[in-house]
Amino acid sequence: MKQKNIILYLSKTRNLTCNYQQILNDLEQKLFL
Repeated sequence: MKQKNIILYLSKTRNLTCNYQQILNDLEQKLFL
């Protein structure tokens, strides 16, 4: 149970990190291109 929650948490944070990186990329393109 606990291990499953940890995996779920990791996958969520990984998704957040990916989304954050995507937002940064979009901002860079809008601001610097």
